[in-house]
Amino acid sequence: MNKVIREVKEQEPIELLKWRLSRECYVILELRGVVTQEAIEKLIQLLQLMKDCFPKEEAEHLPF
Repeated sequence: MNKVIREVKEQEPIELLKWRLSRECYVILELRGVVTQEAIEKLIQLLQLMKDCFPKEEAEHLPF
């Protein structure tokens, strides 16, 4: 997983969203700065590319 660490600018807009995706999984999404529809579309495309890295179904034997 990529981690990006950067300095936070004072007065930078922050949007923090949390959703439960399944019984065992939730997501916390932190958006910083001005969020545009184009930025959200890029995020959707990135998630589409990454989904193959995860199992298709919940499995009890997985370590995470």
